[in-house]
Amino acid sequence: MRFICDSTQLSEAMATVSKALASKSVMPVLEGVLARASGSGVSFCCTDLKMGIETVIPAQIAEEGEVVLQGRLFYEITRRLPEGNVEIAVTTEGENAGAVITAPGLRTRLFIMDAADFPALPVVENAQRIVLPGKSLRDLIRQTAFAASLDESRPILTGVLLEINAGRVRFVALDGYRLAMCDAPYDGEVQGMKAVIPASTLTRLAGIVGDSGNVALEIGPSHVGVDVDNTRLVSRLLEGEFIRYEQIIPQDYTTRAIVDQAAMADALDRAAMLARDGHSNLVRLRLADAKLYMTSNSESGDMYEEVPIQLEGKDLEIAFNARYLVDIFKNIGAGTVVMSFTTNVSPCILRPEASSNTYLVLPVRVYGA
Repeated sequence: MRFICDSTQLSEAMATVSKALASKSVMPVLEGVLARASGSGVSFCCTDLKMGIETVIPAQIAEEGEVVLQGRLFYEITRRLPEGNVEIAVTTEGENAGAVITAPGLRTRLFIMDAADFPALPVVENAQRIVLPGKSLRDLIRQTAFAASLDESRPILTGVLLEINAGRVRFVALDGYRLAMCDAPYDGEVQGMKAVIPASTLTRLAGIVGDSGNVALEIGPSHVGVDVDNTRLVSRLLEGEFIRYEQIIPQDYTTRAIVDQAAMADALDRAAMLARDGHSNLVRLRLADAKLYMTSNSESGDMYEEVPIQLEGKDLEIAFNARYLVDIFKNIGAGTVVMSFTTNVSPCILRPEASSNTYLVLPVRVYGA
C-alpha cells in the first residue's frame, strides 16, 4: 500500500477517528487504526467494540491495500507533520515490514498489524432514519449529556434518551441527582421512537458535528449509525427501560426566582472554587428581599455573594452540590432562568425563559438550610 495525502487532512482525520480508539485493550489490534487505500481516497477507522468511527480523505493512491497502524503513536505523529503532502508506504512482508511516513525533511517507520484481525464496523439493521440540523444536534448534546450518570452499576443512566413525538425531538439525561431535558423541532416522518445512546458516544459525536448542514442518524434495535460529511460513527445502544422521567418533575412551586444566567454562572463558579476544597462541596442559597444570597466555605476560606433576582412567593434557604448547579448554568444557555422551589428538601426546577428546556437538581439536606 502506498499513497500521498495532505498532512492537514490526515491530522484532522486522525483527530476524528481516535475518539473511538481503545486503550489498554485485551485485543492489541483495537489499539490501532485501520488504514485502507482504494480508489481515490484513504479511509481510517478506530473502534473499541462499543463505538467505531470511520472517515475518508482524498489521496493519490499508488498502490491499494489496508493495514493497521499503532493508533496513539500514529495520531501523535500526524499532529506534528509539517504542512504539505505526506507519503505513506507500507511493506507487509520480510524484515522491512512496516509503514514508512515521509514528509519534507523527515522519515518515520512504524510497526504494523494485520488488517484481517481488525473488526468491521457493525451494520445498523432495520433502522429508522432521522435527519437533524447539525447545530440543533450539538445543542441537544451539550445541554443534556453532562447530566448522565458515570456509575456503571446502572448502565441505562449512563445514556441519553432520544425520544421523537409530536413534532419534536427530545434528549433526556439523569443520574439520580439531576435531570436535563431538552427539545428541538422535528418535522420528519418518524414518530413514536425511543432509543438510549451512551452519553460518551454523544459527547464524542458533538466534537465531529459542525454547526452547519444536516446530520443523518440511523437508529436500529441495537445500534445507531451517524453520518457527518465523510465520517461515519456507529455505536451500540443501551438496553433496558429508561426511568419515567416526567413523573419526577414537580408541577407546583411555592418560591420562584428569575435570575440572569451569566450573573448566576459567574457567582457559582467563584463559590465552587471554595466548595471543592471542602468535604461536602456545598453551596448554600438564601432567597429573600429580591436577592439570592450565596455562601460557600471550606478549610481554605469562605465566600459570600449577592445576585439580584425577581422573587415570587416565600423566602427560602436551600443547599446544593456546587458542581451540579455549575454544570447546569454553564450549559443552560444565555438569558434569564426561572428557578422554582417547593421546600428546601424538594427538587429545584430550572427553565430558561427563552426555551422549553427543563432541568432538575436535588438539594442537599443540611442543618440550617
